[in-house]
This record gives sequence, C-alpha cells and structure tokens, in this order.
Amino acid sequence: MMSNYKYPYTVYPSRVLSFLNYDFNLPQVPVKPSLPNMPNKVNKNSYSVAIIGVLLFFVGAIISEFIILLISCFLIIISFILGAVENRSQKRLDSMYNRETENYSKSILIYNSQLKVRNELITKLKNIGYREQYKLDKIKEFFKAMNYNTAQSSVNKGVTEDLFFDLIKKVFFDNEVLTGKTISNEYFASYSYVPDILLYDKEIGAYVDIEIDEPYTLVDKKPIHFLKIENDEFLHSNSLRDDYFASLGVVIIRFSESQILESPFGCLDYISKVMYSLTNNDYYLKLLSSYIYSEVKEEEFWLVEDSIEFAKKKKREYYFFGENGFSTDLSEYFKPNFKKEQFVNLTKRDNFDILDDDFPF
Repeated sequence: MMSNYKYPYTVYPSRVLSFLNYDFNLPQVPVKPSLPNMPNKVNKNSYSVAIIGVLLFFVGAIISEFIILLISCFLIIISFILGAVENRSQKRLDSMYNRETENYSKSILIYNSQLKVRNELITKLKNIGYREQYKLDKIKEFFKAMNYNTAQSSVNKGVTEDLFFDLIKKVFFDNEVLTGKTISNEYFASYSYVPDILLYDKEIGAYVDIEIDEPYTLVDKKPIHFLKIENDEFLHSNSLRDDYFASLGVVIIRFSESQILESPFGCLDYISKVMYSLTNNDYYLKLLSSYIYSEVKEEEFWLVEDSIEFAKKKKREYYFFGENGFSTDLSEYFKPNFKKEQFVNLTKRDNFDILDDDFPF
C-alpha cells in the first residue's frame, strides 16, 4: 500500500486554498426583455346595437308603431351603456400596455447595464494580471483579518532547527523570522503546539510555519513524524497539529531533516515558491538569485517501521558525525558543530556579503 505523502509537504488554510484555486466563472448572459405586444382592440358591438336601434326608430316612426319605437329607444340606451363599457375596457388595455412599455424601457436599461458589466468582466478576465491581483487581494484580506498574536515558549527545539533558522534569517533578512514562539489569534487561543520556525511576510500579513521532521528522537530512538494506517487510510502523526495551525490561518511547510541538511538552499527555494504562490511577488526568489543550488529532492513520508529501521541504522547520527555514529545514546539535547561549507553547500555569483562568515555552525 503506497502513500502519496512526500516531503516537501505544504498545507494551506482552506480559505487560502480556495482563493488559489478560484475558478473565474463568467456570469450568466442576462435575459433580454421582450417587447410588449400591442393591445387588442375591443370589439365595438355598441355601434351595431345603436344602428339597429336607430333603424327601428325610423321604422316605428313611419308605421306609427309604439312598441317598435320603445324597443328602438331601449336599444339606443343599451348601445350607449355598452359603448361606455367598451371605451373603459379599451382605456384599461391601453393603460396596461403603457405600463408594460414603461417597464420594458426600464428593463432594457438594466439589461444593457448588466451586459456592459459582463463584457467589461470578460475583458478583465482575459488579463492574467487582473485575475492574479484579485486572488492576491482576497488572500491579503484573509490574513489581515486573522489578527495574529505570538508569545514566547520554552519548548525544546530539534537539532537542525537552529541551523536552518539562522540561514533563513540571513537570506530572507528583510522579514521577521521567529522560533520558540506560540501563535494564536482572537478566534483561537494559544495551544501547546509550537511552530518550529515562523516566517512572517509583511506584505500580505501571513505567517508560514516551517516544520522540520525527524524520523526518531536521538535520545531514546522513539519514532516520530510518521505515517500510520487507520481504516485502510494513511494518517500522519502530525495531522492534528497541521489542522490546528491551518485553522489559525497559518501556512505549513514540512521538510524532512535530511532535506534540510542535504539541500538547505533547495528548501529555501521551495519556501520561496510557496511565498510566490501567496504573494505573486518574486521577492524571495530574487534573494536566492545570487546562489547556485539544486532543487530539493522529494522524500516519501516514513512509516513507524521505517523510523525503527532508521534508528537501528543510526541514519540521523550519520548526518552529524559520519559513518561511525554514536557509541552510546545521547542523554542531553545537543547541537552539532558543522563547518559552514558542510551545511551551506553553494557557490555565489555576486553579493557575497549577504552571507557573511558569522554562522553559528
């Protein structure tokens, strides 16, 4: 059973991920209103009744027939009443038509306005810069609304964190880089989880938690940061930790310890690309442009059995002290004494003063 989990591994807050994958669907084409139909003319039956009434009146007058005269008068009166009703009905139909025509004129204005907005949006969406700026504005709004707070923590750090922390501060020198800090906001109080390294981007107000995963502890060889299988699914031992930071609106990047030690600048390159996805700004990549380095190689997440096997082979100790490893288990937290060139494996093109010689290792 193979997993798809590989280092480097990135977790975006769900809202940020939705902005990054935002699909710019065009609004529906507005429905053009229909022109109202002309009203039908009301049948003028009153005219026919009136004509019959008049004819009967003349006939009655000629033959002096009272009944015919009476009927003719009645028909003439009925024609007047019927005519009044017909005129009223015609006025009502004409009034309805006038209202429909007026509503049609208003609807056409709204339709033309909607069509104009849609056409303008289509023009904007053809511009990649507009789409990227829209996403960036949404991401900025999200991070600015988080109102982060940081506080000092006394938690112990891993062996490699200090080394990479100092390197990040030197290369990404214009940004706030923190370690040993808890993070919270007004929605979530600070919890026991402490990020390994926090990189704060001032431009968009985002915190990125950079985690360095070791396969086992050096003191007691206990497996850590491993994948486990539950209900035929892979579950990472840090999933709750990642979910917590993601719920805070923090982006998480996970590297293996071997990636940090073997390709530190490749890891910085990966971080820079994540920052580019968030900021649409190549600032971080430009800071790395003075160095020649290889991209960090992918590494599969390890299972518990892998961690145990790594501990037996003293994989971590090999990084720090060579093939001989440790003769005995360490009893206290330690920091390796690396030479600069062992950790910073690079060739600079120019601006060598960016990285001076005061590395702590």
